[in-house]
Amino acid sequence: MPAGGRSISEVAKDFDLTETSVRQWVRQAEVDAGERDGLVGGVAPGEPVAAG
Repeated sequence: MPAGGRSISEVAKDFDLTETSVRQWVRQAEVDAGERDGLVGGVAPGEPVAAG
């Protein structure tokens, strides 16, 4: 169970998302926090980021 005390399926149901989407979001948050290897923000170092 995540640190917030709620399961992935509970969060997915509350926000009308798939469990896969929530898992991917959590995984990216862990990367961004430096807790997991991967691309921070989903962007490779040196890759331009489009302005919103």
